[in-house]
Amino acid sequence: MAPLDERVRAAYGERLARYSIRPDWRRFADYFARLERQGIAINFASYVGATRLREMVVGLTDRAAGGALAPLRPGRAEGWARGGRRSLR
Repeated sequence: MAPLDERVRAAYGERLARYSIRPDWRRFADYFARLERQGIAINFASYVGATRLREMVVGLTDRAAGGALAPLRPGRAEGWARGGRRSLR
């Protein structure tokens, strides 16, 4: 669910529109604040997924990311610090 940059947020927004959800967050802190405002189910889990971070850098193209993911390490660390589960090491 986070982090989201503008390009990914636009694409993700199209998928979420069918559920009347507008992705108005960028970071995990923003996402969790939104959940607290709107309310959530008791059983809730979130993770910092490798796919989301990769999508922000190279999009959905089938090519090697190389060292391009390095700038996203702060976002990954922020997500983990805010309670996101680790799926990228």
